Amino acid sequence: MGWFLVGVIVLGGVVILEGIRKFRASRRTRHLRRVSQQIVTEALMNVGVRFPQLQGLQEVDSQKTAVWGSAVMLFEFVFEWREGDATVLPELRRQLTSALASYAKQQQLEGFQGMPVFVISDMWLLEKQLHFDVAYVVNRQTKEYLDDVNRVEH
Repeated sequence: MGWFLVGVIVLGGVVILEGIRKFRASRRTRHLRRVSQQIVTEALMNVGVRFPQLQGLQEVDSQKTAVWGSAVMLFEFVFEWREGDATVLPELRRQLTSALASYAKQQQLEGFQGMPVFVISDMWLLEKQLHFDVAYVVNRQTKEYLDDVNRVEH
């Protein structure tokens, strides 16, 4: 009976320690997500003033995008769209990507493993709104997400 009790106590200790480890990791991820969202929103607001398609907005709506895992730093932005059809989206995406790259260089922000720190992973129109996802590439999970997206697109 003594060994059984010791086993239960050890097992209980392991479970408690694992719970503490997972809680801390989750808290770090939430903090990273919050800080990342602020950085991406600030970058977009900074470069967005150069684009007439994105002018006249009260505020950028940024929200967490549910994808592969909680450590993927991907944020969706939504703007009212006044430009008409979607034929201009590829050029807008290219210009926004370039502007975000310039902003990142100016702010000395670097992406994970040589990737650009800001990547527009998707852009679409829905119900007179322009939606696009911006990845903040600062960790392995976000890089792997973008690799998966690129594989699917090609």
